[in-house]
Amino acid sequence: MNNLKALRKGIDRVLEEGLEARFQRHRECTRQLRQGLQARGFELCVPDTLASHGVTSVRDPRNKVAELLAYLREEQGIALAGSLGELKGKVFRVGHMGTGATAEAIKMVLAALDQASIALYHDR
Repeated sequence: MNNLKALRKGIDRVLEEGLEARFQRHRECTRQLRQGLQARGFELCVPDTLASHGVTSVRDPRNKVAELLAYLREEQGIALAGSLGELKGKVFRVGHMGTGATAEAIKMVLAALDQASIALYHDR
């Protein structure tokens, strides 16, 4: 029953916002995040033409993914996902979908990455 209530609430949110407005918000968040990551020296795993509007996979050219994720979680209260298999420790993922996909949330993540860069890389 709780799952049905949650589903109904989610559908209501989508209908209230409108599909095209929701899609546009997700596209804009994706663009803002990807540009911000590249400006900070991170490498995107897929080209813009193939990019998801829900999650972005990122390589850290400094190879400090574990330290970066730990810093963000412990010092900034932001949980980003690592990767699995051969990409473990090389790639992290940033989710940007649903009600949390806002320009403010993207700015917060990018600001936290700036702080992590100062703390871990000493180059910002």
